[in-house]
Parts: sequence; structure tokens; C-alpha cells
Amino acid sequence: MRQGKGLIWASVAHFIVDFICAWMIFSKIPGNGPWYLELLLYNFLAFAGQLPLGLLIDHLREKHKSISRCAASAGCAICLAVLVTGIDSWFLAAAAGIGNGLFHAGSGAHILCEYRNRSSAAGAFVSTGALGIFLGSVLPFQRIVYILTIFVTAVLFLYSLRDISVKNEEPVCVKRERESHSFSIPDMLSVIFLFMVVALRSLEGSIFSFRWNDSVMTGLFIAAAVFAGKLLGGLAAGCFGRFRTSVISLGTAAVFLVFSDQMTSALVGLLLFNMTMPVTLTALYDRFPGYPAASFGLLTFALYIGVLPVFAGVVSGISSVPVYVALTMLSLILLAAGLFLQYGMKKREEDV
Repeated sequence: MRQGKGLIWASVAHFIVDFICAWMIFSKIPGNGPWYLELLLYNFLAFAGQLPLGLLIDHLREKHKSISRCAASAGCAICLAVLVTGIDSWFLAAAAGIGNGLFHAGSGAHILCEYRNRSSAAGAFVSTGALGIFLGSVLPFQRIVYILTIFVTAVLFLYSLRDISVKNEEPVCVKRERESHSFSIPDMLSVIFLFMVVALRSLEGSIFSFRWNDSVMTGLFIAAAVFAGKLLGGLAAGCFGRFRTSVISLGTAAVFLVFSDQMTSALVGLLLFNMTMPVTLTALYDRFPGYPAASFGLLTFALYIGVLPVFAGVVSGISSVPVYVALTMLSLILLAAGLFLQYGMKKREEDV
């Protein structure tokens, strides 16, 4: 029961943190001075910054069992402070990015370690961010600011209480897991392939453009498809295995994306395309069992690498059905190879 409550609170807090950051970024940064550079700074701190933060959290976990929860709570507190104080410009970008990164690295580490080898929990946690980002970018935030402020404060307070009450019960990825872990050439290739899959997913997700997406409602449908894909991907991986889930979901996604000019087909394709998010996350954590925060941070760093070509403008004009299908199939090949190198050479598919 306690585990279930922890996952619920982490998922809700994920939604709220992304909601607040999205509102601040979309409402205050565009048109405000060098907004493009401010947006780049936010993304660097919020995504690439999770890797060094994760390494630090993992280092401190050996002596401080509750450090991941403390980092998550600190991230919530920073985002809340940015919201309440109304800071702007570069201060907003930097503070929101650090707060977002702290929350994700800390809470992500706790979920990975608490629910080790359970893709369903990882899927539930990562899925809520998609809804938070979308709603934060479109809702008339001023009307609900006080309600959300109270809600965030309550979530943060419950996180703190739970941290105090169960701080000695959190499963820790102890030092012997790091010392006993071997790392071969197939292992290294597997990590590289998984990293590339996440970077490609980020790139493709950034260039998706559909002519039928012309309203807030259709945007909500897209966000719901991404949310459902990540959630169902974790559940499917737990039931049918990571390899089967990945091959079937990406292969079928490529077929539906061929007809992405039609809304229904595109939404199904997006749902299937996003099902591998919890798979790559838990697979990488399996490779680095002593470093849950760094594992989470490594994949968010891959997300950042994936959007850099979009920021640089080197991929402008490539949004098209053939590109969507080609990138999806390339992701399928890389992910299948990565999972095979990690699991297929050492154990049966049923164990994946």
C-alpha cells in the first residue's frame, strides 16, 4: 500500500511540476529579451543537468538513504518559489530548470529503485508529464494559480512527511551492486543503442507536425495519446516482455504513421510510438543498478541531445510521413539490438 501511495504522489507531483514550468516558460519567456537563449538555458538545466545531478544523488545515497526524496522535494520547492515570487527572464529560466531537474532526478531515482524491474511503475511516473506540459501551455493559469499553489504545497508537505516516516525503509542500490557489476563490449553497445533510441524519439517527437492539429482540442488528443502510450507501454512490457513490446509497438506505429494525415491513425501511431519510453528507462537502469538517478539523467540528457538539431534549425522542413516512418523503423532496429545485447545473449526472452 505504501509503495502504491508513493507512486501516486510522485506521478501527481510530476504532473504539477511540469505544469508549472510549462506555464512559466510559455507565458513569460517568449518575447522577453533573448527568449531563445533563455529557453535553451532552461532545457539544458532541466534535461542535460539531470545527469550531473543524478551522479551526485547516487553518490550521496550510500550514506543518506532519503536523498532522492529530499532532491525531489527540493525541486518542488524551487518550482513553487519561482511561481510565487514571480521572477522573470534569466532568473526564471535558470531556477525553473534547476527545480525541474532536481525533481525528476530525485523522484525518478526513487521510483526506479523502489520498483526495480517493474516497467509499469516507470511508465506511470513518466506519463503524467506529457499532460502537465500541454495543459500548462494552454490553460488560463491566472484563474487557478491559488488552487495549484495550495495543491503543490500539499504534495510537497506529504512528500516531506513520507520521507521522514519511511526514510530508513527505502531500498538502496548499495555499493556491492556497483562493485559486482561487470561491463563488457555488448553492454557498452547496448547502452549506446538505448541512448540513440531516446535521442531519436526526442527528435521525432519535436518534428511531428499534422495538418489536422489546428485547435486546443486536437492538441489535447495528442497529449493524451503520449500519456496513454507511456502508461500502457510500461504495463505491456511487464506483461509481455520488453523486447516483444518494443518490436510490436514500434513496428505497428510505423504502419499507422504512414496514414498520419488522418487524425485517428496519427493518434494511434503516437500512442504506439511512445510505448517504449519506460522500456528504455528500465533497461538502462538494469545496466546500471547502482546508479538509478544517473540512469534517469542519462536518458534525459539524450532527450536534450535529440532537440538540439531543432534548436539549431538544421532539421527545419523535414517534417513528413517518410521521415516519421524512417525514424520509427530506425528506432525499432536500434532498440531491438540494444535489448538483445543486454538480455537475449544472457537469458530467455521470457525474462526480459
